[in-house]
Amino acid sequence: MLLSARTMFSTAERLKERTGKKGLPRFEYLQELVTEFQDTTSTEAKQQVLANLANFAYDPINYDFLRNLKVIDLFLDQLAESDSILQQYAICGLCNLCLDPQNKEYIIHNGGVQAIAICLSSANEQTVLSAITTLMFLIAPESKDLITAVEIVECMVRLSRSANPRLRNLATVFLEDHCTPAQVTAIRKQVETASIPVTVLEAAVMTWARWRGPAARLCRLQRLQHTQPRPRASLKPGEKATLVRRITEADVRVFGALCGDANPVHSTGVPSGPADGGASRVLVHGALLNALASGVIGSQLPGPGSIVVGQNLRFPRPCLVGEEVTVVVEVKEVRKIVEVAFRCIVDAASDQPKVVMEGNAKLIMAELAGPSASGEGG
Repeated sequence: MLLSARTMFSTAERLKERTGKKGLPRFEYLQELVTEFQDTTSTEAKQQVLANLANFAYDPINYDFLRNLKVIDLFLDQLAESDSILQQYAICGLCNLCLDPQNKEYIIHNGGVQAIAICLSSANEQTVLSAITTLMFLIAPESKDLITAVEIVECMVRLSRSANPRLRNLATVFLEDHCTPAQVTAIRKQVETASIPVTVLEAAVMTWARWRGPAARLCRLQRLQHTQPRPRASLKPGEKATLVRRITEADVRVFGALCGDANPVHSTGVPSGPADGGASRVLVHGALLNALASGVIGSQLPGPGSIVVGQNLRFPRPCLVGEEVTVVVEVKEVRKIVEVAFRCIVDAASDQPKVVMEGNAKLIMAELAGPSASGEGG
């Protein structure tokens, strides 16, 4: 971390004795730092100021000042910057202050988990270490589903195999302390069989851009590998790819806001039957399930270069918020047009699996797509 012995915990009495430059009281000094950060056009100056703010974030005596000055927002905004040093100092600052209950709640409810998860793809070792640590610090009943979402767990599984012992050990601690053995086993099996690079929350990028404003659009997602379109000739009928994801209330809320669907069945829910005591059930958008299948088609099988030109869908049973969905995509036919079938299944490993969506799609691959091709990406 950025902190030093001089930034250890203070008392109110000591704070009166310790002032900033020019004898300014602490609040005014921090305010000057924030103003300098906002006004300067020098990247180096911004880096120096952010490093100072990250250091001050270590001491709880400063938390009220930092909250009043919106420094947490400043840190969150810098996670979307392309400058790796600014990103490193910002995540260090968040890591330093996120154990405070008030700060923790603010970060969770302002898109912080999604923004921090993007840092898992950084090429900067300290940034990744701070991101993993911060995510563990942010674990709470209301945030656990989001922090242990399949995309983040997939990143942790891959990092747990890193040649870097610090990354490997910390990712392993995350998996052992915060994920179920079944969840880790399923993701490891998926990672072993997949021929794709780390998936680092493209959906989170969209969520972050929506929640945090234009600054987030500067984000440059740094992949650990580069994905190339797969030759159509290498596809084989019967080949399958899967994705496991638990759909949370936050997923449904963000998706509804993104597409403008204000249907109350996706917010307040619909009454259940007498057997369930009449409690309301919040339904997952069918389009959200289709988006999950589309993600598997576009990133795994057939993978990058897939362009959907036709699709049929059925929704035999409702999918409810909180249910774990297994998406299975299977190649059915490989010609000029590639045909795949897909299903979304709840409780796939149980004796009574529930199919909540099924369908098929016809695709063309990037090698066939020319200026006249129409359709939408997988």
